[in-house]
Amino acid sequence: MPDRPPDDTTVWLDATTTGLVLGWTPQYIRRLAAHDRLPAVRHGRSWWLRRADVERYAAARAFTARHRA
Repeated sequence: MPDRPPDDTTVWLDATTTGLVLGWTPQYIRRLAAHDRLPAVRHGRSWWLRRADVERYAAARAFTARHRA
């Protein structure tokens, strides 16, 4: 039986989906989550990230990339 998100009131993304959004591997997402570099919740055997947090993180990365040049 696959792991389920921690609750039904929040939109959650698993490590695979988060990796697709951010352009990283699921393994890297799990490592970042395990080391508190990304806000995430361990539920069952899976790491879950709030969609709003992932979107904020992606926007911050895009902003930084645009302003480095």
